Amino acid sequence: LQRYAINKKEFLFLGTLCGERGIRTPGGVTLAGFQDQCIRPLCHFSKCGCKYKTLFDVAKDFYVVFLKMFLIHFKIKLATLNKALYFRHNICYINRYYYKSISMKKYVFVFTVLFGLHITAQNNTIAFGEKLVFSASYNMSGILTDIAQVKMETSEVKTSKSTLMRLKCTAATYKKWDNFFKIRDLYESYVNPKTLTPYLYKRDISEGGYYKFMQYKYNHKANLVKSLKRKKNKEGKTWDENKNVKISASTKDIVSTLYHIRNLDIHKASPGDQQDFTVLFDNKETTITLKYLSKETISTNIGPKECYKLALSLKGSDVLKGSNSNLLWLTADKNKIPVYAKFKIAVGNGELKIQSATGLKH
Repeated sequence: LQRYAINKKEFLFLGTLCGERGIRTPGGVTLAGFQDQCIRPLCHFSKCGCKYKTLFDVAKDFYVVFLKMFLIHFKIKLATLNKALYFRHNICYINRYYYKSISMKKYVFVFTVLFGLHITAQNNTIAFGEKLVFSASYNMSGILTDIAQVKMETSEVKTSKSTLMRLKCTAATYKKWDNFFKIRDLYESYVNPKTLTPYLYKRDISEGGYYKFMQYKYNHKANLVKSLKRKKNKEGKTWDENKNVKISASTKDIVSTLYHIRNLDIHKASPGDQQDFTVLFDNKETTITLKYLSKETISTNIGPKECYKLALSLKGSDVLKGSNSNLLWLTADKNKIPVYAKFKIAVGNGELKIQSATGLKH
């Protein structure tokens, strides 16, 4: 009781286990002379102005009590709930003012959202020390040619206040292609290891002489990102641009979004189901639509794998071309690792094939 700040008067279960005391009327049992023998709740509330409460009202009151315990347990402050509960005798009721100002539908909605987020936001797929290696190929004169190596790695990073998970993605052309078009790209996101909520994002790319650095520092309470953009001019000198970007509550960077997708309950989806994700890229919020197409078994360098076949598209952008032309295959197991991908852009098309997978959680 002390833990949840509920006093003895507020203790619902005393009422549910005990009957009303000392209220009887003369008459035979068959004439309902003893009210406590009737199959209905006896709830007399003269002070609060209501004579009876139905079983539905009792259920609502119990729901609010449970919600209050839930919010306090997870350290979620909702001041109105602390004042809205009052219990008398064996049945609880809600103070009139709060009952009118905050309807039961809103309580149910808040509870459903909070509890739903607590369940679905958990990271049950990604572990520290995971390493995925891919080969990237590009269609050159009608022939798919391996030109670069892509790595996706996770590691543990400890700070003075917490432990974070580093999600690191790198892309580098093979040496024989460096003279033609050298690529050295780094994308990384520092996230909460339990929820994959991003706190810091960095993008450092060097592609054929083009250089760009982006950094996001998240302030989730204010739904704000402090952005730093650094570029080079023709003379090779760098210049910085600082900016505060307002974001929605669910907005993530591209790296944490990719790992978040692996935690989705895809096994519950039906072909044609889709979901949108908001991604902050170049200081602009972009919507990525993920569509579940089917299940199929494909051959990979780590053996045959049954996979979820997914289609990716960008809303309001023509960067990705074609309908269902940008595809991703995730293993249909607890790890949900990406083993194959196909993409089609304005300047051509290519593929991503897995070469090795180590340090998996399952």
